[in-house]
Amino acid sequence: MNDFEPLFQELEKYPTLYAALRPYVEWAIMKTPGNGAHHKVIQALRNKDGQALGKLDKLFADAQTILGINADVFNRTFGFNDDLLIDDPEKIHDVIAEPLLAVKLVEHGFSAIKRLPKSVLVNGSQAPLADFTAERSGLKFAVELKTIRTERAIVEGEPSGNAMKPDWWGEMFLNNARMKIEGKDRRVVKQLINTCGQFGCNVSMLVLYSRRLGVSALSEPHEYREKLEVLKEEYPQIEFFASIDYYGTFAIVPDIP
Repeated sequence: MNDFEPLFQELEKYPTLYAALRPYVEWAIMKTPGNGAHHKVIQALRNKDGQALGKLDKLFADAQTILGINADVFNRTFGFNDDLLIDDPEKIHDVIAEPLLAVKLVEHGFSAIKRLPKSVLVNGSQAPLADFTAERSGLKFAVELKTIRTERAIVEGEPSGNAMKPDWWGEMFLNNARMKIEGKDRRVVKQLINTCGQFGCNVSMLVLYSRRLGVSALSEPHEYREKLEVLKEEYPQIEFFASIDYYGTFAIVPDIP
């Protein structure tokens, strides 16, 4: 038995997780420095963190049920077979964000959630689409998810250079959100407009996923709502703004009737 077999044996205890993450785990321990030592999933497997692994396994299973897809389609659709195979230990958080959103939408009263292809052919050209459609309160939503990466190079136990600035996490959240909206000639807005037009959606919603480094400052729904209200005023063409963080805290502006 080689040194990696215990990790695979631990992963096999979680069938849905195993199906999704086996290629990633194998790649990380063979191709990255320290045999994947800086990858959170590898750490959890080595520590036999049943609570974290079990929770993630259930998340994946629930997302597959909600979307009505099998494991193969799930893994291919969300990029578990390829998008994760890069030397970026943080990429796992981006990939997990979309299944997490599907589960959170159901928890907050949405139904008929569908994962969309990246684009659709319109008048001979590929039109980019949002990530999901979903329904609630008689409305059909075009839903796009964007992740917010917070300050890099934070060292545990050492204060950040911004630590004494009031609400610096909030400022960074807003600035990163604006960059996501304005970037690539406002591609996000185009994705939402295209989805509304092609899939009969009444309204659009941009969901901002705050990455794990930011949760200490923006962990309450009312704090997120304050920032989302600013974005809603700045970008009125997007009907709804929502946020979700590493712990699943969800907020939406304005309130849905």
